[in-house]
Amino acid sequence: MRGYAHSTLLLLALLALAGPSGGAEEGGNIFFDILRQQMGGEAANSENRTYSAIVAGKDCEEHSAGDMDCTYRVGRDLEIWINGIGQADTEISFVNSRADGDYFGLYDLRRRCLVVKPGRDSRHHDVAYISPANGRPYTSVRDCERAW
Repeated sequence: MRGYAHSTLLLLALLALAGPSGGAEEGGNIFFDILRQQMGGEAANSENRTYSAIVAGKDCEEHSAGDMDCTYRVGRDLEIWINGIGQADTEISFVNSRADGDYFGLYDLRRRCLVVKPGRDSRHHDVAYISPANGRPYTSVRDCERAW
């Protein structure tokens, strides 16, 4: 039985790397998501250094009208402001973002999530996501997309 489990994980890893839907590093491949679940599921949050950096640099303020604004300072080189989280007129500002620094950000229009990637100065390749719908960070683009 043990050999079967190792063979299954190897097959999932190969399918994740070869998948046509965005590549494993973007979390856009269902085989990668299955492999991640098999290898420890959402415990990956604590191992994803980008996710941890987002959580550490997140500062939110809720206003009396019920709307919320958040600032995300991720590493030395990324600062994002999201004003009116979850509102129809949510504003996203990339105050600082450097691809040649430690982190940079972009917005995925199709999935409606911010993507935080390590820059050239970083020593890892962990990608994480922020949902403008609720202000929460995610390690999976699918989880971020579901926030809407």
